[in-house]
Amino acid sequence: MCNEPMQVYVPRGYDYREITVRCGNTSPSGDPWLCDKCAVIHKDRNWRQEALENGEQWDEEEGVG
Repeated sequence: MCNEPMQVYVPRGYDYREITVRCGNTSPSGDPWLCDKCAVIHKDRNWRQEALENGEQWDEEEGVG
């Protein structure tokens, strides 16, 4: 990821607000926020599968959430 600042929208009550994050930071869903350039480069990556292969666990696999 390029770590360039980018604008994203996050939920806030019944609305959304715009915040600035860096490309590659983790979104609330657990996937990285990517700028348009990096999204094209990494379009075929399976982030969750890579995390599992590296020993990270996801809540839904433990029956939580």
